[in-house]
Amino acid sequence: MKTITFHSYKGGTGKTSTVVNAGYLLAQKGRNVALFDFDIRAPTMHYVFPPDGQDCYLNDVLAGKAKLHEIIKEFTKEYDLEGRFLVGYASSDPEIIRDTMTRDEKWHHSALKRLITGISELSTTYSLDYALLDTNPGVFDYNSLNAIVAADIIICLLRGDVFDTVGTKEIIDRIYQDRSVYLLANKAPAPLTEGSLLKDYAAELQRRFGKPVIGVIPCSCEALFESGLFVNKSPDHPYAKLLGQLIEKLETL
Repeated sequence: MKTITFHSYKGGTGKTSTVVNAGYLLAQKGRNVALFDFDIRAPTMHYVFPPDGQDCYLNDVLAGKAKLHEIIKEFTKEYDLEGRFLVGYASSDPEIIRDTMTRDEKWHHSALKRLITGISELSTTYSLDYALLDTNPGVFDYNSLNAIVAADIIICLLRGDVFDTVGTKEIIDRIYQDRSVYLLANKAPAPLTEGSLLKDYAAELQRRFGKPVIGVIPCSCEALFESGLFVNKSPDHPYAKLLGQLIEKLETL
């Protein structure tokens, strides 16, 4: 089982959409997958997968008030998937968010242990192949750092503008350090994703950041404005095809 954390320096890189749709495609291929909304500051996975009566959350797991399996909802049958498709939610209650975000380093150290233990237990219970963690952008809270530490693989998403480039370089050098990191250029300008320019662009990103590029996905207006499981609704769209290629590469890591 592999834990893959999707992270970025800036917001708006498409982490949640990538996690949701990549997880779906993996389950469609028969892999057992769990998605976790570790974007504690601004959780959104409940908009894609309505929890219906959920009364405990990832926040409770981190606080030691619940086990990870207690917050899981399964959507395998709903989407008629070959593999198991599980979702773990963070609370959208402002008071609970504030409480989790303002905890001190000692609390988050214990939370990290609970997270790693919980994923391991869940892996055994559900025979998981992948745990995919969505995160807050940046590294200014312990929750993102814990998600990074818990990962076997980090997928760092970036859009490539000058501010994103500077920040991404800093988190690679200072935060990720020697961890297993792959770059995913998401929402890239379309001209850079065609023909020889695609190869040149990927090579430039790898040279600049010193990390391999796992994919370059152009900005898609259709995918951008279609919330939820875009690959389920539009499986033949170029965005869905590119995500399928990303999945194939993920499975080789």
